[in-house]
Parts: sequence; structure tokens; C-alpha cells
Amino acid sequence: MDPNLPIVAYGRCKTSSRRPSLNGAFSLVLTSLFAIVALLLGAVGVYSVVSYAVACRTRDIGLRIALGALRIDVMRWVFSTGMQPVLIGLIVGLGATIGIAAVLRSLLFGITPSDSTLARHRRTGVVGDFGFGLLLPARRAAALDPMTALRHEIGR
Repeated sequence: MDPNLPIVAYGRCKTSSRRPSLNGAFSLVLTSLFAIVALLLGAVGVYSVVSYAVACRTRDIGLRIALGALRIDVMRWVFSTGMQPVLIGLIVGLGATIGIAAVLRSLLFGITPSDSTLARHRRTGVVGDFGFGLLLPARRAAALDPMTALRHEIGR
């Protein structure tokens, strides 16, 4: 430290520790904002990938509907194919979170690496958000007219 620098603020440690810090609140708001943006970007990514997959498989979906598949079966199929990568990523992410938390146990105060609230909030938020991203392509696939789909694919 430079001995020529002036002392800007001085006082007892107890007084400065009682003062509320905006730095912690700002970090919390900023982290929450980044988490929300990441969830929205993930939902948009899942939506675009599943929407592209539905567009590529228009003929298959039209054929399934023409052969008697119910609309709810088509929606269930779109949801199951779209949620498989989400659930795999969720399992890998939770495993990595627990593994990293076990390594950084000295930095965690008041929680354990396998805290159930951490897993519950991530699971419900991610699955719900990505499930919402699958809703529009699933509805579009279920409302597909089989004759139009088959006619459209023959013209290509």
C-alpha cells in the first residue's frame, strides 16, 4: 500500500458491517436476470429445433394422421421427442452441479451440495420453460391436414 494516499473513510468495523450493502443485492438481481435470459434463450432454441424437426417430418406426421393417429398422439410424440434432449441435459446438469458443489464445499455456507431445493427449482423451471417452448410446434403438428401434408411433399 502507498503511505501517501489519504484516508477517505474511517470508523469501527461493527459500524461498517451493519451498513446495508447494495453490492449483494445488485449481484442477486443481475444473476437472476441472466438466469431468466438463459431460460428464455433455451426455450427459443428448443422451439426452433423442434419446429424445424416438425417441418422436416411433415409427410410422416401427415401419414400418421391419415392412417388414424389421434391428434393427442401426435402431440405426445412431438413432446416426447422434444423433451428427450432436455431431460438428458437436465440430468447431466444436475449431476455436474452436485459434483462441482462437492468440490467447492468450502465455499458453500449453510447448504449441502445435494440440497433438494436447488434440484427442485431447477427441475421445475427448466422443464416447464422448455415444455412451453414445445407447445406451439406440437399444436401445429396436431392440427396438420394429412392431405395437404402429403400433397405438399409430393410436389417437392
